Amino acid sequence: MGDIVWAINPKKDSLIGLTRRMRQYAEEILERRDIDLEFTAPVVEPDLKLGANLRRDVYLIFKEVVNNIVRHSGAANVAINFRLVGKELVLEIADDGVGFETKGEYDGNGLSNIKRRATDRGGDLEIDSMRGAGTKIILRVKLKSAWSRR
Repeated sequence: MGDIVWAINPKKDSLIGLTRRMRQYAEEILERRDIDLEFTAPVVEPDLKLGANLRRDVYLIFKEVVNNIVRHSGAANVAINFRLVGKELVLEIADDGVGFETKGEYDGNGLSNIKRRATDRGGDLEIDSMRGAGTKIILRVKLKSAWSRR
């Protein structure tokens, strides 16, 4: 319920708010599984705003990837790098788990959901994984009109 309230609250439309929420979520869920976390994020001005749809979809992609790591990867370490590159938001999540075949068929909707959300936001999603070699997922989203200062 907390995620729903956060997602629709326009007072939470800042990049710094999204970053805090992501860090808190990752720390809570990964700590329970004794998975070490390295989380790096941009230092930004507090008034740097994101649109609600972009903020929500980036967060839901992030949650899906972190949940998949916990459920399927067997990872001991996760590195999350959330940064701004020019007017592009880049989210990179890497683990040292068992990896998977990216071309495989899977029962769940997680991968298709993150791909759809990335496409809906005009983003690019790259999934680099191989069995036995861990996984790296990179989301890139241009911040055209979704970026503003209020």
